[in-house]
Amino acid sequence: MLLLERRPVDSTLMRWASPVLALALTVITGFGLFLAMGKDPVEGLTFFFITPISDLIGLAELGLKMAPLLLCAAGLTVCYRARLWNIGAEGHFLMGALGASVVAVHLVDASGFLVGPAGGAGGGRGVGGGGGGGRRPRAGGG
Repeated sequence: MLLLERRPVDSTLMRWASPVLALALTVITGFGLFLAMGKDPVEGLTFFFITPISDLIGLAELGLKMAPLLLCAAGLTVCYRARLWNIGAEGHFLMGALGASVVAVHLVDASGFLVGPAGGAGGGRGVGGGGGGGRRPRAGGG
């Protein structure tokens, strides 16, 4: 049987080397994939890493793509701090957006004071699946 033990002292070297190693392996793998496809690896990696941050429009697009992921990360942080495990964060985000959109579309003539809370409730229903999303499983399967 495999027994996992926590290290008595965290390795400072690995704390700094892990992200650098991950980035290096990503670049090396990307370099190899571009070479395998017969494309210029430097041009391809420049397109992926440099072009998105080279002008204001690229930064705006990057922020647009990053915002939903940050919301998912914030939600996962709350779940993990509450000792609830939730792996489907992006699916919950999309279902919440769909639920809020459905409610908002059906309340076309309503005032803004009603649409906001109703959309939030519809989004919460989409995320929680109707109320069971935050329940903890009990020992014994009950």
